[in-house]
Order: sequence, then structure tokens, then C-alpha cells
Amino acid sequence: MNKPALLAALLGTAFLATAAQAQTQAPAPAAVRTEGGYFGVGVMSVTSEAAKTIAAAFAGASAESNTTGYKLYGGYMWGNWGVELGYYDMGKAEVKIAGATSDTLESKAATLAAVYSAPFAGKGMVHLKAGAAHVSSEYNCVSLCGGNLVNSEKTSTPLFVGIGLGWRLSQGIQLRLDFERMSDVVYVVGTAGEFEGPIEIMSLSAQFNF
Repeated sequence: MNKPALLAALLGTAFLATAAQAQTQAPAPAAVRTEGGYFGVGVMSVTSEAAKTIAAAFAGASAESNTTGYKLYGGYMWGNWGVELGYYDMGKAEVKIAGATSDTLESKAATLAAVYSAPFAGKGMVHLKAGAAHVSSEYNCVSLCGGNLVNSEKTSTPLFVGIGLGWRLSQGIQLRLDFERMSDVVYVVGTAGEFEGPIEIMSLSAQFNF
């Protein structure tokens, strides 16, 4: 055997021996905690067509579908099943005419949901939830007000569902990416009438188990 081939064989043998030794000495992964409480805080990207629906009623008006907001949540798990409470501030959407804000729409929600969580791929977690949201939507007229365009507020209780993925950074800390949906949220614009539409949320959260 020539010297390069001999050297390669020796290096390969040393690498395999080192890897095998490291594998036998590696500590066993920590067991997934299956019972206890948790709380989390997250930032949200919120999608709703409500502001665009209002803008469509006025010539030259425009609005965006996306806002940013935040959420706070907490719950308790019994094995894979649990219950979760949440507070969602979904930010402020603006209707603009000629670049100036004419109307705003703000939505906030309290949620209650049953949750299911299960581990996968070592440190991964999958999360499912279903329940209800109590949503308060507030319309404010900023300019060109009067007649039917007066400040108003409407509450509704739509279905609330979600699916998410988590990654355990440690036994007590988890990073979560969630998609959630509130269906048939009711909005009112002064005395002009009501309309409905869904709210969809993508969020990134830090969750702390205790």
C-alpha cells in the first residue's frame, strides 16, 4: 500500500473510533416535560381585509391588508392535552385618502382554546389548538367625518384555530412559530352598517415552561 492510501486508512480508522467513543459517551436527551404551566410572548403579522373593505366605499381611498401586533398567552398541560388563554393586540389598520389618514380600525381579542402538543425530531414540538376568541373591533373616523361616519365599536365571538411548530432551546424555553385564524370577525362602521371577515395571524413567540 502506498503512503497516501495508508495515511488515509489510518485517518479514517481514527475518525470512526473517535465518533464511536463520542456516541457512547453522549448524555441521553432530556425527557420532554409532559405536565405543567407555561406562558409566552410573541410578535405577530396580522392579515385582514377589513380596512380594504372600508376603503372600497370611498373614492380614492386605499388601505393595507397587513398590520403588526403582539400577543401574550399562558396555559397548563396534562400530558399531551391542555388549555390556553391568550390576549392579542392586532395593531391599527389605516384607511388613507390622498396620503392622509381618514379612518382607523383596531382589533383586540381574548382567546380560550383546547390545545394538543406532541414532540417530534428530538427537540421539535407540534402544537394544535381550537376554541373561541372574543374580539373587540374599534372604528375611528379621523377626517371627513359626520353623518354615518362616527366612532363605533363591535364585539364578536368567532371560532379560533391554530397550528404551530416549536423548538426546545432548553427544558424550560421553547421558540414557537404559529399560524392562527379567527373566522367571521364582525366590524361596524359608524351607523353605515356591519360586515364580517377573517383575521389570519403568523407569530413568532418565546415560551417559558414552569
